[in-house]
Amino acid sequence: MIECIRTAARDSKTERIKVSCLDIIVTMIEKKPYYEIKYKEIGEDYYHVGYSSYKLENVLAWKDECFEIVKECRPQTNADRIRSMTDEELLDFLCSIETYEQGSVKTIEGGVAMCSVTEVEQWLKAESEG
Repeated sequence: MIECIRTAARDSKTERIKVSCLDIIVTMIEKKPYYEIKYKEIGEDYYHVGYSSYKLENVLAWKDECFEIVKECRPQTNADRIRSMTDEELLDFLCSIETYEQGSVKTIEGGVAMCSVTEVEQWLKAESEG
């Protein structure tokens, strides 16, 4: 049996893994479906893949028993918003960027002029307004 419960050292209470995103992915192995849970723990910027089985009912049980899906507390940045755009939204966004012949001035959304890589980086890390 997979150990899916984390134990708090102080009072031995158990808690589920807090995740901001969880998907069940299916891979065909020798014409048989193999199920895995792909999840991102709160505060992490990468995904884990595990809790795997050929039996979907096992994976669904682990999903319910081992994980708690919660909304991340940190505000969404402009970069986060760009990463979550659909192809059409990204196309509209990219088309809104203007460049000028006099230099590298770029206007990105809402008339915010940025003249350097540092300014663009700061804008990407800033909290999204939309």
